[in-house]
Amino acid sequence: MTTVAEISGAVKRLPKKDLARFRKWFADYDAAAWDKQLEADVAAGRLDALVREARRDLKAGRTTPLCPTERLRGSGAAIAPCRKKFDNSQTVVTFC
Repeated sequence: MTTVAEISGAVKRLPKKDLARFRKWFADYDAAAWDKQLEADVAAGRLDALVREARRDLKAGRTTPLCPTERLRGSGAAIAPCRKKFDNSQTVVTFC
């Protein structure tokens, strides 16, 4: 079994071109793992309390409009199940 120390050493020895390819691969891998965990959390209802709290804050005027930011490539796919689950609301997201 490969250890983290061995992987770290191998990454440090990569030529620049291979390091760039590795970074891209790892960013995609990490984003997919994050999305999978978020999807599981949404399906299990672990975010329901946070959604209710955010809606209360929005209704009470305790929110700030979101400014658009650049999404990381490959991230955000996990938002779709959340939108499906909570789409029946009148919540509107505003952008600057």
